[in-house]
Amino acid sequence: MVALALGYVRFADFAFQRVALSILFLLLLWSVRLLSSWALAKLPTSSSRSPKVAADGEDDPAKEPLSFWLKLALDLNLLVLSIPGFMLIVGFDWLDVRRTLDFFTSDFQVGALSLSVLNILMGVIAFLLISAGTRWTTSILDKKLLQQTHMGTGARSSMTTLVNYSGLLIGILVALPIAGVGFGRIAIIAGALSVGIGFGLQNIVNDFVSGLILLFERPINTGDWIVVQSGEGYVKHIGVRATEIETFDRASIIVPNSEFVSSSVQNWFHRNRIGRIRVPVGVAYGSDPEQVRTILLDCANRNPAVIPHPAPEVVWTEFA
Repeated sequence: MVALALGYVRFADFAFQRVALSILFLLLLWSVRLLSSWALAKLPTSSSRSPKVAADGEDDPAKEPLSFWLKLALDLNLLVLSIPGFMLIVGFDWLDVRRTLDFFTSDFQVGALSLSVLNILMGVIAFLLISAGTRWTTSILDKKLLQQTHMGTGARSSMTTLVNYSGLLIGILVALPIAGVGFGRIAIIAGALSVGIGFGLQNIVNDFVSGLILLFERPINTGDWIVVQSGEGYVKHIGVRATEIETFDRASIIVPNSEFVSSSVQNWFHRNRIGRIRVPVGVAYGSDPEQVRTILLDCANRNPAVIPHPAPEVVWTEFA
């Protein structure tokens, strides 16, 4: 009975040590994550959308932190690196750790592709790092360089959007070979996508190409007041597939980019922000025309938004 009691005490001490080491290991990982997250939070932020241009001139408060993708990549790295150490702490030997690592590094077949869990994870991490670098580059480009030039808001938004698209394309081209998909396989996938485009994705590709045309040609820019078949309002965001318009009632109209290329669009701010507005006014039949004209011209001249040259005019268009 004494020997059994001593064995039980030793087993309890051993289990307590394992639990204590596990808790210390988790606290260490959590501390590393907190410190890394604090360091990443000091990076500049990048707006996920273009500034909202409204009548009151307020900016869109929706901003996405640049460090989000880096935090995700950090969590994935910490997860992968912590698995062997945690296995050793809880009682597994090196052979079990080697078997687990062999599971992550061994290839498995998906059709004609030979992939591994580790390569897929490395490809995802590479894509996240390139995405974070792209967002950091666009943030520096927009806040430090482009604002020092005489480029308008629309031109700066177009340039940053093109940089984002280029970074996304580079991230995909880098991540796929790391994950195990060679360029030959990419060509096969592109051929399959071309068949899919021929059958049912014409509208999506048309909108994407139209979005690129809008970014390069810039017939509309962020902040322009435009009139389309769906309505009128300020251009709030030019996306890869559609453009968002904010109406005077603060409603959003999502317009496919192909509509701007294939249909006529009235842009009030295309060249400048000066334009003529026609205001129809109806008066009683017995009103003195000269008095009506004098009152209307006085109202127009008192409006600070009306410029003196060319001067406002009053035209009698119809009677009854």
